[in-house]
Amino acid sequence: MNMLHRQPTATVSGHYQHTAMSLIIAVVAALIIMMNPAVQHAHANESTADFIAVTKTVDQETVGPGQPFTYELTVTCGDLDCRNVWLVDEFPTELEGFAITNIDVPTQGVPYDIQWFEDGDPRETTPERIGTATTLQVAFPTSSETEEPGDGSTSDPGDGSTTPPGDDDEPLLLRSTMFTDSGSSELTSGFSFTIAVTLEVPVSSDMYSDQFTVVTNTAHASASSNSDTYEAHDSATITIGNTTDLAVTLDGNWSRNTQLFEPGLQSTITITAQNTSPRPVDYIGISLPEIDLAKGAPRPTAGLFDTMNFVDFGPATMPDGCMTYNRLVSVDPTAHDPWEGGQTTHPTTLPEGINPQDVVALHIECIGVIEPGDTMTLTYTVEQRATTRDGTPITATDRNIELTATAAVATDNTREVRFARLARTTTVTYPEPQITLTGKLAPLTVEPGNNITVPLDITNGEAPARAMTITVNDPEFFSTGLTLAGFNDPITFPTGTTNAALTYHYRDGSEQDVTIDNEHTTPTPPHTPQDTTGFTLTFTGNTIPTGATATLAPRISTEAVRTTETQTRTTNITATSTTPAEQTANTTRTLELVIAPTHTPPPTPATPDTTTPDPIETASGNNDSETTSNTPREKTTQPTTTGTTPPSAATTPLANTGTTPAALIPLALAFTLTSIGLILTTRRRHTPHHQR
Repeated sequence: MNMLHRQPTATVSGHYQHTAMSLIIAVVAALIIMMNPAVQHAHANESTADFIAVTKTVDQETVGPGQPFTYELTVTCGDLDCRNVWLVDEFPTELEGFAITNIDVPTQGVPYDIQWFEDGDPRETTPERIGTATTLQVAFPTSSETEEPGDGSTSDPGDGSTTPPGDDDEPLLLRSTMFTDSGSSELTSGFSFTIAVTLEVPVSSDMYSDQFTVVTNTAHASASSNSDTYEAHDSATITIGNTTDLAVTLDGNWSRNTQLFEPGLQSTITITAQNTSPRPVDYIGISLPEIDLAKGAPRPTAGLFDTMNFVDFGPATMPDGCMTYNRLVSVDPTAHDPWEGGQTTHPTTLPEGINPQDVVALHIECIGVIEPGDTMTLTYTVEQRATTRDGTPITATDRNIELTATAAVATDNTREVRFARLARTTTVTYPEPQITLTGKLAPLTVEPGNNITVPLDITNGEAPARAMTITVNDPEFFSTGLTLAGFNDPITFPTGTTNAALTYHYRDGSEQDVTIDNEHTTPTPPHTPQDTTGFTLTFTGNTIPTGATATLAPRISTEAVRTTETQTRTTNITATSTTPAEQTANTTRTLELVIAPTHTPPPTPATPDTTTPDPIETASGNNDSETTSNTPREKTTQPTTTGTTPPSAATTPLANTGTTPAALIPLALAFTLTSIGLILTTRRRHTPHHQR
């Protein structure tokens, strides 16, 4: 009995020991699972389908430029209630630039928070377009984590304490939060939430070709129950490409395939678009330069109008079926909405108030019935700029300017569109500047007290110029005896001159600026000529063409001082040509001025008379002639000392000065009396004897 009694006792004790050991093993296994996330997630994956599920669909299989399509995301709670539910959609990079046109959330029974991220950073608002790394995230916070507005309006939940799984250190910023009902964060078994996001295919540059792109977009969902986290994901695929049979061609030319760098130089661009589709279209348009289609909405591009200015439209040809026109102009390509204008009946005119030089892009479109083969031709007049549009000077390096344009045809009902691109190039060259200086320069002779005019010509060489300058500034040249008196005649401007500036330089370093209103005006002379050391004359203009010549005639005065020596003075005159690219060329010529000695004719010598003067004639003369009647006349009437200057030569300059020294008065009186005696003697010799 006892054996029989003990056997069950022993059996029961062994059972309890086995049970205890099983519990210990279970607890250890549970701890291992809790401490090992890999084991935990493996467990989650095994039961995800029964706990939480996500589905993602798209309503189109193939879409083309300008066409919309909608992704629909649904998260569903399985057999158990779900807590801490997250729905995440990371849009692939192939969708960059696609417009977000609508977000639809059917009526739900729990609060939800929508948050957008770009490159991991939260956004304050819903983006207009998908970026390079755009993420949509939906959370389902508890009532304590949000404040229910009660009217379905957008609200900020406050501290954003809800965090996605595995990101406890970076709380979610719950912006653009929408509520439809109050309640717990738990999603009960079988409950689902749906959100629909509608995108639109941009008129992308990728759509110029007939290639197709397959885009796969994957959504993720996660939820937790107790200490376990469950995840699910699903994908939707769409094909993007040109499915239309629309076609358009674009052709054009630039009137100057090669041109000199000459700001203001005009040229003509002609562009023709043709509908080559097998059927009519509702729209045909041309954009200059090409529009940027890669980021969604068409935007202006830099290029042509960075170094060229729009001047005006030329002749245009439109399809017969055009019923109205759109004319869009951009003056600020960086603006949020870069286009100005709209529908018009005059497509080849600018909107009121827009300066042609401010235009950076033009878009003209015809709307109506454009038949197959119909063409649209636009002509544009453009001109070179001296600087880039941001004001940077254009350097003197040969360069190419690329002309690009875009043409498009489209239909309204099917929203089909097709594009074409045009590229043409013009080469801008920079010839070396040259300038010549000609005129009467050497040698020029002038006597003291006289003025002399120096005619000068400066001529621009092979490169168009923005400035031509001539200068002389020489204190040694314009010193004692020489004065810059101004200009003799009006100055002739070189062609293309818009301004002429004259500056006189003075010995003390000061300057006098003189305004020259036009080339029919003789410039004002310097206010103190005796202190002037030279002048600088500058002609400026947008473009001074090759061969343009300026003519001027500065006047130099000499001091009225008698001199017996020849003086020679020289100075340099420099002419400079400056191109719009700041290239310069200089030439220097030497002016040689000879100041001649004072010119006085020598006295005519008297003819000697060897005859014996008549006593009566000598009596009628002076006493000096009587005492020397038998002596040659020049010795009795012009007493001189060997080596002295004859009286006539000596007295000539004195007469000019108006001064007669007292010591020479007796000599002058003797010379005068002797001359009278000679005259009387001569008359007596030739008078008949009976008349005496």
